[in-house]
Amino acid sequence: MAQIRNSIATLGKSLEAHLADAVKNNSSPGNDGLLSLANLRRQLVNEGNNGAVRGIDHFMDSLRQMQFLNTGSPRDLTNPPWLMVNLPLTAQQSKDQSNLQNANIKISYRADENGKEIDPDNNRMVFTVELDPEHYLEVDLSMVQKRVGAWLTAPDDQWKQLIESELPSLKDGLEAIGYQMQFARCETKAQTSVVDSSPPHKVNIEA
Repeated sequence: MAQIRNSIATLGKSLEAHLADAVKNNSSPGNDGLLSLANLRRQLVNEGNNGAVRGIDHFMDSLRQMQFLNTGSPRDLTNPPWLMVNLPLTAQQSKDQSNLQNANIKISYRADENGKEIDPDNNRMVFTVELDPEHYLEVDLSMVQKRVGAWLTAPDDQWKQLIESELPSLKDGLEAIGYQMQFARCETKAQTSVVDSSPPHKVNIEA
């Protein structure tokens, strides 16, 4: 949970916002958040590492697109906007091998004439994890007065069985943070990937 909080705080704040803070505080830009990546890019340019520079540029462009989508104002108050965050997750395939997989988190806003805000007690959250370019897992949580209904989507029966075996852990995890699981239903569905079309590019930081 701490890693997710830190990731959202880092990815959700634009490079321009960091620079604006520095100007507002009359200080030099630090090395926080995306500024550290910008500084790394400058070093790589000086070293002539063009491949890593292109990877960072692709990653930053994807983040900007996501951040622009999240700054939009609601036009239809009956269909409030979503906060969208793309995250690369590390999947442990074996003891010595791991792989990055794309995940998309969508959290609904409550919008009215005063603007938009996230209500943690009454909300909807959708988590989508890409398994491969054509298959995904989806967890759709609806919250009303901290009572939660969960709809889960799997690509096949094998994944459905695995998900159903983990439902008690999901229930316990929700209860640990103050929510009550009302029901959880899992279904299989023929699918093509619906993870956001511009997930963070996989950047090799050790390059």
